[in-house]
Amino acid sequence: MGAEAGPTSTTPGSSNFVGELSLGSPRFSRLWARHDVNTCEGTLKHIDHPQVGGLWLNRERLGVSGATGQTLVILHPAPGTDSADRLALLASVTRT
Repeated sequence: MGAEAGPTSTTPGSSNFVGELSLGSPRFSRLWARHDVNTCEGTLKHIDHPQVGGLWLNRERLGVSGATGQTLVILHPAPGTDSADRLALLASVTRT
């Protein structure tokens, strides 16, 4: 959860969860107070699609101007990869 539970969190219940962990674990509370969490921007996500199998996709999060606290999440394959080929196959199957 890390950066997802930070001050700009859009994850429902994350503040409550962090609060419960902090009350229940002095060690967690000390570690959380350090704020040495890195953001997870531009990470790889693995999705197991039922029709085309495993996909490795780049995840990008973009802030939405004029919409405080909202982000746009984009998942895309690296060009020329097996995942790109599988998504192209999926797109061709769904165009009927």
